[in-house]
Amino acid sequence: MADQAKDPSQDVSNPLFLHHSDGPGLVLTSQPLDHKNYTTWSRAMQVALFVKNKLAFIDGTLPKPASTDSTFVAWNHANNVVISWLYNSVSKDIITSILFASTAQEIWHDLKTRFSKKNGSRIFQLRRQLMSLHQGMDDISTYYTKLKSIWEELSGYKPTFQCTCGGLQQLQSFTESEYVMSFLMGLNDSISQIRGQILLSDPLPSIGNVFSLVLQDEAQREIAVTSSPPVANSDNIVFTVNSSQPATSRNRFTKKERPRCAHCNILGHTKDTCYKLVGYPPNYFKNHTTNTVNQVTGSSDNVLTSQSSNLTPDQRQQLINFLTNQMQADTTLDAITTNVTGICMNVALDNNYHTWIIDSGATSHICCFKHLFHSYTAIHDSHVLLPNSTKVKVEGIGSIKINDDIFLHNVFYITTFRFNLLYFLTLINENSFRFTMEPNSFTL
Repeated sequence: MADQAKDPSQDVSNPLFLHHSDGPGLVLTSQPLDHKNYTTWSRAMQVALFVKNKLAFIDGTLPKPASTDSTFVAWNHANNVVISWLYNSVSKDIITSILFASTAQEIWHDLKTRFSKKNGSRIFQLRRQLMSLHQGMDDISTYYTKLKSIWEELSGYKPTFQCTCGGLQQLQSFTESEYVMSFLMGLNDSISQIRGQILLSDPLPSIGNVFSLVLQDEAQREIAVTSSPPVANSDNIVFTVNSSQPATSRNRFTKKERPRCAHCNILGHTKDTCYKLVGYPPNYFKNHTTNTVNQVTGSSDNVLTSQSSNLTPDQRQQLINFLTNQMQADTTLDAITTNVTGICMNVALDNNYHTWIIDSGATSHICCFKHLFHSYTAIHDSHVLLPNSTKVKVEGIGSIKINDDIFLHNVFYITTFRFNLLYFLTLINENSFRFTMEPNSFTL
């Protein structure tokens, strides 16, 4: 028992001790060493060997004992186990160059000499990736993970300092602030409010605190989107063109049966009050000279329709040909030409900001309420050309969720508009709708 107590290979705190799980087939790193990843590989190996209490075999603190030493057999056994771990952690083309090394320290020193030199090309590549990295369509966590992997690999190429004068702390603080700035620069403009608050902080918070603040802001914005007023949800939405009289807001949401005039056969009044019989009131024609091509009526039902349709078969065929030609047209962001005088259908919803005009003659979705955007990016020097040759500025572009079935992409935010506009053909393509033309309606 006394001899066993003195045997260092039986002491769990001694590097010579081998646990029953420390077999030669153990793989310590998920990514084997190749010719490009020495910085990350060496860091992972050092951590793994430290956990196994075998770091002394590669850093030279436990040299090879004499063959007459009582620990020689135990040291030789443990050394060969570490060598096998190194074999398992490098690529196949590197193994052949280290097979005949006698100690783990010799292998480690050889790999360090060959692969640890500063790689200027890799540093350049990492810095360019860091500059071009943006959140885009990623969530905050995914974007942060990408940034962190680039930043930490780049940090592995920086020299380390041993200093007690206090200057090292200032250097570390500056490096941390650069980390925070890189993270904030790549965020989408929808995070601009919380980003501005962080930039006003002096000193800047740590990268961990900044990530937590931005993540909380993202969660709050998602809650705000999901708690917005409900919109119409239907499996099939039917639209028809009303080319008779313009609709009024008084009958927009009512389900009450409307009277029909026996004289002119128009809904909304009786024969006793028909203007064609009793005469038109003063200023009637002055107040009703607006073009009514884009005006239809809607109800609060899931199926939205108008009173009637006066389209002839020839007109319907012309409309189909027009939609087919529009389907083949391409639209660019820098040269936007939007026609708002096509055949429009009004989707009647609960609130004004949830009202959308569906226009077959438009070329882009347009929204005038910024809070409806699910994601948003500000843009500059872009305009929309109206039919009267007037240009209006596009403030930004983003995505909007109308309901569970309809999700709009590349929607332009224009503050000068007083209604939201849906481009009919893009609506069909983006949501994989099927378009069917009936004698009196369009069906999606």
